[in-house]
Amino acid sequence: AMLRNALSDDFWAVRQTAVEALRRYKGSEGTAIRKDLQKVAAKDPKTQVRAAAINSLASFQNEDYGQLYTAALTDSSYTVTSAAINALAKAPTVTSLKEITALQETKNAALIDAISNYFALNGTADQYEWFLRRSNDVRNEALYQFLQNFATLMLRMPPVERDKGIARLEIIARSYPNQYARLGAYKGLSMLVPSSPSVKLTLQDIRSREKDKNLATIYTMLQ
Repeated sequence: AMLRNALSDDFWAVRQTAVEALRRYKGSEGTAIRKDLQKVAAKDPKTQVRAAAINSLASFQNEDYGQLYTAALTDSSYTVTSAAINALAKAPTVTSLKEITALQETKNAALIDAISNYFALNGTADQYEWFLRRSNDVRNEALYQFLQNFATLMLRMPPVERDKGIARLEIIARSYPNQYARLGAYKGLSMLVPSSPSVKLTLQDIRSREKDKNLATIYTMLQ
């Protein structure tokens, strides 16, 4: 009861805390709680609270909030739209791929990250070139997850069609100035080893040439 009352508190941070506390709620008032969260996701005046409500709704398995998530794709806030895309990544609708593809040329970093997550789980060969192209736009730490999402998409493609993607990951893993980006590329390559065994030799060579001691240690732990 306290948390439900807090959803209408005057202070946005209190509302956000209550929304986050209700993630995966399994009590006797589940239906009422989920309805409350839907109202917050659609109508709360604060961006962070709407996004948090979408994240909490996405934590409830076997529930269909596709219509709400789709509506949030046109929200005025990139934070809310990103939350909606990540929610749709786990529970796509019939039209979500088309609708999210319409957003794919965005310059917003958070939105690119969310779109890459959606494409990783639900994309097709049509999104392969998008990853190759947008990997030039993503910078530094943001590449860490982006490149692993790229590898996830490549896992669904025939090994013979992965050459360009593997080459891009290898270049970044060897020479990108940011260590988190290099680690993301390395982990992406590692994901491809089971179906592209030749990548294993590439990884060995990358490990042997890595000059950053901390990163070299992480590589050893990932073997």
